[in-house]
Amino acid sequence: MSRSSPRFSLSRGLHRLIQAFRPPPGQLDRVALMRVSAGTALAVLLAGAFVAAVQMPVMSGLALIAPFGASALLVVGVPNSPMAQPWPLLVGNGGAAVLGVLAAHWVPWPLLAAALALGGAVAFMYLARALHPPAGAISLLPVLEPEIATDLGLRFALMPVISEGILLLAFGMVWHRATGRVYPYRQMNETPRAAQRFSASDLAMILARLRLSANIGVADFARLLAATDEMRFADQCTEGLVCSDVAGPPPAPLAPDTPLAEARTRMLAQRAYALPVTDAAGQLVGIVSQSDLLRADPARTEAVVADSMTAHPVSLSADAPLRKALSVLAEGGWRSVPLTDGDGRFVAMLSRADLIDILAHRPGATSPLQPRSPSGIAEP
Repeated sequence: MSRSSPRFSLSRGLHRLIQAFRPPPGQLDRVALMRVSAGTALAVLLAGAFVAAVQMPVMSGLALIAPFGASALLVVGVPNSPMAQPWPLLVGNGGAAVLGVLAAHWVPWPLLAAALALGGAVAFMYLARALHPPAGAISLLPVLEPEIATDLGLRFALMPVISEGILLLAFGMVWHRATGRVYPYRQMNETPRAAQRFSASDLAMILARLRLSANIGVADFARLLAATDEMRFADQCTEGLVCSDVAGPPPAPLAPDTPLAEARTRMLAQRAYALPVTDAAGQLVGIVSQSDLLRADPARTEAVVADSMTAHPVSLSADAPLRKALSVLAEGGWRSVPLTDGDGRFVAMLSRADLIDILAHRPGATSPLQPRSPSGIAEP
């Protein structure tokens, strides 16, 4: 049967349709899962507690509304999204609430009122650059619940929509600071050096052309380009190299029962930040650093290396690609990483200084941090 036959084309089309329903690729980050689920639950809990504590009459409009949950998911789950920022959160939701109330007042047919409210809210959000998906649901509330329009009127936009938006904004700022993230995201004042071949307006134009402006901000786009350039540069510098190719001379390892005083002396003599700890067979059992020694109690004269070392440290095979060492040292925050052979015996220490030396002097690699010409092309 010809591969171009209608039967084959139908099969291929069906396969593509099935593939489109698969979940998107990516790894599950369990820490992010716990952070987002706990944060959204806490946001709704605190907002509900605030509403209950104030104990204002229903006519005041202070009540927890369902779209608040969707807004909380955006603010807590995707804080870098342009749709989760303060302007869309407050202006998008507030404008949608006003348009929903007006549609409910002026249009006597509920179905048409709902369509006009939602369509008008979407148009307003695009024109105001305040796209916030939960606002679509807010625009429908006054139409689906007529008492909102009759009892509250335009006050619905202030209470509860914008008031609860302010609560969520304050919670998001505190939550993300406590969990090590930044919210709201900072506007890009300058392009990262590795992406300086593009200006901020260039990046914004590219996002608009690809219709991605609502999905990713200019600052994050610049960071992605910079990370891509740096990864390509690292690949160029480390191509064909393994860890043992660039590691310096191996330091003399310590034994677990070496006194800490002797460990300090040997570390100073070798001018090392960290020393490996091996057993009698040369197997790597730990690593002790200057920080470990500084934290040790100086009054304990009988203390030994085993009392202060990091047991079972992160290590790499001496034959591992050098690119892997870059990832380990960059992501783990280590200054050095021990190298072992196939049997787990200590071979050498690979430090950041070793990597910097190879990155700086490897021929044929174009650094993403090189000065750029006025045309935006890296200078040779």
